[in-house]
Amino acid sequence: MTREALDKLMESKELTDGEKIYIKDCQFHLGGSFSNALFEAIARADNENLNKLASGFPQEVQGFLAWARGNLHARASKIAGCDL
Repeated sequence: MTREALDKLMESKELTDGEKIYIKDCQFHLGGSFSNALFEAIARADNENLNKLASGFPQEVQGFLAWARGNLHARASKIAGCDL
């Protein structure tokens, strides 16, 4: 994935802030150690704990769920012009 693809995604009005955070931090591996640990916790959480995480990190949980349970992968790949 290229910087050009990331720029297209970050400038897109079709993605939410949470979706952009997830893509930048997890798909482009640009998140720091806290972000990595947070997304690891989100990925491992059951629904009860996911709701607790969402109360403190709503955008991050929304972005993760859009990727894991929604169609963010397909939408982002289309915007970027490459498979993420």
